[in-house]
Amino acid sequence: MNKKATKMSGLALVLVLFVAVGVIGGGIYLGITYSAKAGVTPEESESDAIELESCPGLASVTIGCEDTDAYKTATDPSGHCTIYEKNGDSYAVTIADDATSAEEPKSDWKGIIGNNAGTPSTTYFSKLWEGSTGCSNIIIGIKEDYKLNKATAPTITVVNSNGFTVNSNANSEEVANSTGYTPKFLVKSASDACAAEYGAIVAIEYDDSHTTKWDAPDLSTTNVPDFEKAHATVGNSTNDRYSTFLWMGTGSKVDEGQGAGMLCDGAEETIYLEYETRTIVVGTQDIDINIHWYPLNIDLDADSYEVLEGIAYDEDDNLVSVAYSTTVYHVNKA
Repeated sequence: MNKKATKMSGLALVLVLFVAVGVIGGGIYLGITYSAKAGVTPEESESDAIELESCPGLASVTIGCEDTDAYKTATDPSGHCTIYEKNGDSYAVTIADDATSAEEPKSDWKGIIGNNAGTPSTTYFSKLWEGSTGCSNIIIGIKEDYKLNKATAPTITVVNSNGFTVNSNANSEEVANSTGYTPKFLVKSASDACAAEYGAIVAIEYDDSHTTKWDAPDLSTTNVPDFEKAHATVGNSTNDRYSTFLWMGTGSKVDEGQGAGMLCDGAEETIYLEYETRTIVVGTQDIDINIHWYPLNIDLDADSYEVLEGIAYDEDDNLVSVAYSTTVYHVNKA
């Protein structure tokens, strides 16, 4: 037998055995690894697939921004997507509508859809987003949970304390001095849109020389710092006041597939009010009360990129409440 051939055959056998031992012991490191638990084959391991330690030859992947209307999938909200966190650390990159950004593979991301570097959309509620890049491109906004709800101001109808007369300038609430009243108002959302997604502030604006002790018994009272700061001075009278309440839904909307704090697609809510009159002189002006509906939103601090949730005004007192609406409750001294 040829000694050289015998030597080569022996070397080949050693290499085969080495490879076999390496595979059985946990896998040869060739840029890929897998979990090899005792008694478990790679096919049965938790990874359920070969996991890449890196993406050979791939310096970056793209993250695309394609926001979508939750009710009309063919409608493009034309908003931006802003990423504020990468692998748990602060990050700042904004992606324009239908554009992409080259980013690092195998990373975890957090962002907000419908927001341009701290400026939210004026027509859609913003939405928080989380995602990961492996070794392939990803798109923000196409999954069902991340579609955006269009923000449309609701129809608000005030009903007088008798329970059936729709309040108007011609059908005002006729009040007497030092008497309690219980009007209500109905908030109805538009079709294929939302009047609220994260709850809403109900703010009663009144002159406390005429009315007092405002309450919304079915709602919780709330002191919203951003709202209080933005409204430190109201109206032109030293007696102007706000009573603020938090609407988060009564639970009926949950049965309709809408989460707490959502009022969407024709859903309607009735909110009951209570107040007392003071001594009012006949012919006195400014008895009318403004009822404000401020849907809460999500935003980013434009400087720090800190997430701001459940707000009506941003850090600079800019109104970020979309679908905001005001109606007048007409009151007349009998």
